[in-house]
Amino acid sequence: MPDNLSSELVKSFSYLGLTNYEARAYIALLQRHPVNGHEISRMSGVPGPKIYETLGRLAVKGLVTPLQTDPVTYEPLPYAEFLKYKQGELNNNIRFLQENLGKLVTTESPHMVWRITGYGALMIKAAEIIDKSEREILASFWEDQAGDIAGSLARAVARGVKVNSMQFGPGIINVGTVFRHVLLDTIYQRHGNEMILVADNNCGFFMNLMPGGEWEGYWTANPGVIRMVTNYIRHDIYVNKLIDRFREIIFAEYGPQLEGLINLD
Repeated sequence: MPDNLSSELVKSFSYLGLTNYEARAYIALLQRHPVNGHEISRMSGVPGPKIYETLGRLAVKGLVTPLQTDPVTYEPLPYAEFLKYKQGELNNNIRFLQENLGKLVTTESPHMVWRITGYGALMIKAAEIIDKSEREILASFWEDQAGDIAGSLARAVARGVKVNSMQFGPGIINVGTVFRHVLLDTIYQRHGNEMILVADNNCGFFMNLMPGGEWEGYWTANPGVIRMVTNYIRHDIYVNKLIDRFREIIFAEYGPQLEGLINLD
């Protein structure tokens, strides 16, 4: 198994409650079984003095079963069964928290700006914001993100939400009123991999791909931030409407990449 895959699997198992040694031993057993403790130690890299203690903990958790052989060998619980159990456990815990956390006395934090990392988590939050919208959505996004929120935007339009979007890239999704951003290399360099969203003028969201390849973003109910984000999208729409209407004049004045307009030097 490639080292990078093995390390990622161990990391993922840690989120499900396994220690580093437990995850490594279980992964090794999934690849070859039944085998004895010495072989598991060799395959997994778990030190010999720690392997039987590790296998004992895995047995208590129901992830391995010791067989009545000489020497004792071990059989792993099929990973599909393990994941199914963990999925049920997670769903039960989430349901419990949803039903009971609201009983606590809490205060809202409307002025906070909350950070999210990871493309998947960011798109889940964006879809949630769109799905909860009731009146109006203002969004700016690239073709790569369009497919991930297309369903949520279509549902919003179907329930009567007004959707205005500024879309980047050669392809678009036809939902609500669509404005297309001028396609230039300079635009890609300065604003590539960004997505901005405002819903009902009370929830704002923005994300981008950071140098080095990590996605991060923020969401907030802060009125000042929402106003700033709303104005940013609206002014981008204003500028592109002007470029579309007076294209020949503007490009003749500012250059084929609009460098005379974009550069502030």
